[in-house]
Amino acid sequence: MTETGKTVAEVAEDLGNNETTPAGWVSRVRRTGTAPAGGGDALERLRRANARLRRDAKEQRAIRPMIRGMRCWRYLA
Repeated sequence: MTETGKTVAEVAEDLGNNETTPAGWVSRVRRTGTAPAGGGDALERLRRANARLRRDAKEQRAIRPMIRGMRCWRYLA
């Protein structure tokens, strides 16, 4: 894409989305002729947030079987 030089498919893979989402962003920028202000900082914040959410989800997936194995799981889940 414009700032990074990556393809739409590469950006979609990095963000964990399908190709439709970033392709929509590109077409919107082309229609309006402008990119969102502060794109570099906002993009970096989004990448950090995405990484944090992925770590949290991975941790929850790891904990879930342990909770289910407990006798009182229904009170914790």
